[in-house]
Amino acid sequence: MKKLFCLKFCIIMALSTVAFSAETLTPEQQFSVAPDGNFLDAQGKPYFMIGTQQGIHTFARQSGLYPIVVKTPQEQNYIYRQLLSYDNAEKIGFNSVCHTLWPFWGRTLFPNYSGYKSDRPIQEAYSECVSGDYAKLKNLWDPRLGEVYFNYYRNIKMPVYLDSWGMGLSRICRNREDPAVQKLLGGANAFSDFKGKGSGSVFALGLSLGTQQGREVYLKMWRYAAEEMKYEGARAVAYELFNEPKYNDVCKENREQFTVWLEKKYGDISGLNAIYHSDYPDFKAVSKFTDPLARDFPGLAVDWAKFMQDLVIGICEDGKRTIREVDPKARITVQLLGMHQTLLGWHNFDIYRLSKVVDIVNTSTGGFAFFNAEGPQNDNLPVNDTPVVGREVRW
Repeated sequence: MKKLFCLKFCIIMALSTVAFSAETLTPEQQFSVAPDGNFLDAQGKPYFMIGTQQGIHTFARQSGLYPIVVKTPQEQNYIYRQLLSYDNAEKIGFNSVCHTLWPFWGRTLFPNYSGYKSDRPIQEAYSECVSGDYAKLKNLWDPRLGEVYFNYYRNIKMPVYLDSWGMGLSRICRNREDPAVQKLLGGANAFSDFKGKGSGSVFALGLSLGTQQGREVYLKMWRYAAEEMKYEGARAVAYELFNEPKYNDVCKENREQFTVWLEKKYGDISGLNAIYHSDYPDFKAVSKFTDPLARDFPGLAVDWAKFMQDLVIGICEDGKRTIREVDPKARITVQLLGMHQTLLGWHNFDIYRLSKVVDIVNTSTGGFAFFNAEGPQNDNLPVNDTPVVGREVRW
């Protein structure tokens, strides 16, 4: 049976549900996944969800904490000047919503962090972490938004898709040269080293998957996302680990691991040289490339991409295990860039291997299309019995 397409509109649709007790679940929250991959509503019928994305600044403005600087029609105040609820969303045709994990997760990186505690105000938990050498990092997030953020998803009472790649991570990466930031993450090698053609990307993975320091930040962030859901009275059914990601990290640690990876694959340098049509003296020499995407030896570009893909699949598998230690029923997904960009492979996310790891296949930004000689063939990833979600599909 064809899977149900769940589209996230105006930027996102939703696939997770707040976990209140059975007595307080709304009919809209009571959906399940059938063996064939379809989403079903409380009556067991196919359930199509459509919604919007709510950012923390949207919460702040709707709650009156931040000013709304544009004029809005009075008859639409329930949309723009009230926190979103199912009753209000239903009036404009929405029955689901997405929100992004806000930077409160960043407190897990501080040495004074003692675990998630739901009985303490976020301001108190924030203040105990950001002090001393880390005082300059206090602007990573605004603690005043804590209760606004938590009350929003405590009371939304409809399916919620958790975009859990973590706001605030990009700000940490932009300050990678700051000694305090490096100390916070356990060393400068926590950060990726992007070089070569096409290395830049808005959502490029700024932390290295080849170092323990870099991987630990991702795992702490995702564990916190699950704990936030658990301790604040919610339960995410879908955690999006990455949004439009790219990974091409030529750091020292990755080069060293790549040498071992090549040795394992080829056994002898002569085998590699026969494939590459090269004359490398040993595997270490291969790993000293300037640009892995250079066309001098196409085989190098292919092998490097496969090595990057191994690291990507590894962190997704570890992320899934980490989240499920908190939420055993959690589902994960990853949103890639859309249309033909997904197939070009420059992002080093293998869509077929990834589809075997995730619990929900994401059709990527703007939907997905396969291309052949006749042009685009609109269809979705050929994965059986797995839910499909359309991320950032717009009209």
